[in-house]
Amino acid sequence: MESTNPLFPWSDSDQETWQTHRDGLYAIHTQFVGRALTVAEAHDGMRTIIETVTWERFTQMLQGHFHTLAQDPRLAISSEASRHMGTAHMRAHISPSWFIRLFNEYFPAYHEMQEKWGDGLPPLRLVRTRWLWDVATALDSYNDLLHHEIAQQSQKVADLMAYAYQDPLTGLLNRRGLEELIERHDQLYSNIPGLLILLDLDGFKAVNDQFGHPAGDHFLQETAQSWRSLIRSHDGLARIGGDEFGLWFTFAGQPEQVISHLQHMAQALPSKTFPFGVSGGIARYPDDGRRFQDLYRQADKALYQSKNHGKGCVSTLSPPRFYPLSSA
Repeated sequence: MESTNPLFPWSDSDQETWQTHRDGLYAIHTQFVGRALTVAEAHDGMRTIIETVTWERFTQMLQGHFHTLAQDPRLAISSEASRHMGTAHMRAHISPSWFIRLFNEYFPAYHEMQEKWGDGLPPLRLVRTRWLWDVATALDSYNDLLHHEIAQQSQKVADLMAYAYQDPLTGLLNRRGLEELIERHDQLYSNIPGLLILLDLDGFKAVNDQFGHPAGDHFLQETAQSWRSLIRSHDGLARIGGDEFGLWFTFAGQPEQVISHLQHMAQALPSKTFPFGVSGGIARYPDDGRRFQDLYRQADKALYQSKNHGKGCVSTLSPPRFYPLSSA
């Protein structure tokens, strides 16, 4: 049988030598268990865990594991025992350093038994190799489980972050998500201009009043889906609330750079049944502010200016300029 671990080679002749010293191995293991219990008792975490299963049971578990060391390490059952050991330590929150500290008692146990057993003990070379194989396999299992748990926790955090920044109805960013996007832009690209545009659907209230909120929600979802396809990957689209949307254009300093884009969005409204239009207000970053709250306040004032102007347009406050989008 060939070695399954190139780092710790183990030949058929090694295993034959190992087997002929089985009695000596059991003597080492008995000596080791006594030393390991002393180490475990000095560790608060280990002692607490052991006391939950009783010391007698823990002793049996140690003896049972080290009796597997008499087996051929190339066998799947032996590697499985080592992996279970690493997993158990991980789940018990026992650090690898204490894990190795305890298992290092194997070598003093070996030397203590040398005077009594002499040639009845296996060569120290094999003892080291077998010990390394066992511990390395256990630590690999420990590491694999740790990475798995970290990945699970990271995914949970990502899911929570997505929930925190996502509008549940449309799947777009919500107000908080849009705010985070602009704050990140301010931190990383403070010298690059941008535009925050608030868009409001003209006449949308009539849908809710006449057909109910489910119909209105469906229209908002269709609008979000249509507009999402028109947004560049480095821009942001959010549903602020109700029928108000927020649009963040980076690399754009003047409204004229995005008016044709906004007109396409107005034309893309799923308004076959109802002749909806769009009104909007524009705030410039950094001229009108760097913080989301300041930009939002400016864009909101411009939005109401557009409504009072007759709707179907988007405007800036200073200077007051109006750009037609659609008819109300």
